[in-house]
Amino acid sequence: MMKKRLTAYVSGTVQKVGYRARVMDFAKMLGLRGTAENLDDGRVKIVAEGDEDKLKWFEEAIVIKNTLIVVSAIEKEYSAPRYSLWVVG
Repeated sequence: MMKKRLTAYVSGTVQKVGYRARVMDFAKMLGLRGTAENLDDGRVKIVAEGDEDKLKWFEEAIVIKNTLIVVSAIEKEYSAPRYSLWVVG
């Protein structure tokens, strides 16, 4: 399996609505390592590392639209993994 790092900047209604907790749950279920943090501009920055195929599933899972959370856009970048991240969850 090819290991990768996904860095995603998520826009929309994603702060103070439980979005980061949902992202962490998805990452934990897929066995990914990473972080999710609120940015001052209202976006959430997600960094996740793991198998490329699991990152593709994760990428789809983080596009959440429900009564509270509305992801409107995601800027994504893939790079080589660093494995210095803590395990999400």
